Amino acid sequence: MSKSRKVETLSGFERLTVEKRPRLPPETRTALVRRGNEFLNAGKVEDAKRIFLTIGYTDGLIRIGNHHYKRSEHIEAFRMYWQAGARREIDNMAGRFADVLRQWIAEDSTND
Repeated sequence: MSKSRKVETLSGFERLTVEKRPRLPPETRTALVRRGNEFLNAGKVEDAKRIFLTIGYTDGLIRIGNHHYKRSEHIEAFRMYWQAGARREIDNMAGRFADVLRQWIAEDSTND
């Protein structure tokens, strides 16, 4: 496990916490945003994701979340929205997840 992560255990659950991102000079951050955008435009989503997560570029994380959502990779889309703090997208997906769970519970109770 990397040095920047701590593991907390609570009643059988593990929670990974990441320390705050280091401050980058504006020029460096801008260059990384541009590089991440180049990767994303070239279809190198994982490379762009790595950069955007590292620097905390919320717009890029939302765009990557949208990419995963369109590919029906909903858990990864939710994770990107969560990292970006995209409240509207998080609430929308949480509602959809709740609908799926309700449907599963209803199906399970009718099969008993």
